[in-house]
Amino acid sequence: MTHPTSFRRRFGLLTLIVVSFAGCGDSIRFAPVRGQVLVRGEPARAVRVEFHPDSIDGTRGPSSSGETDAEGRFALAYATPSATGQGAAVGRHRVVLRDLALAASETGLGVAVRFAPEYANLLATPLRADVKALEKAAGEAVGNDLVIEVPSNKVRTP
Repeated sequence: MTHPTSFRRRFGLLTLIVVSFAGCGDSIRFAPVRGQVLVRGEPARAVRVEFHPDSIDGTRGPSSSGETDAEGRFALAYATPSATGQGAAVGRHRVVLRDLALAASETGLGVAVRFAPEYANLLATPLRADVKALEKAAGEAVGNDLVIEVPSNKVRTP
């Protein structure tokens, strides 16, 4: 029969080992991301913008999303089971665009198709974006300000 004190010591040691290994991984860094979606040079309202970390390029973390306003402007936010916040994980992302105006229509009749279906497909989207770590410029934090251009497939800084 195992002595109760011996069991507690083993359990305590095992718990300590598991907790110490849990903190060994790299933590995910986030940075603010805002921007504007332009379709054929015009601001695109009612578009859901999604940034999905590109694991092929080594980016880890949750996806982030935001919706454009009347001027096509958006700000990204993320949510995990344990945390929510503004921005996106630092690194390379696949960018997905979902046309909310088209999605809100029951039939799609009379609603102009603003961009091709591949923009809404995570595996087919031609859009990529790099989220850079937050920098300090003249004492002020500078985030990622991006312009997403469709159909030219450009993601750039203004």
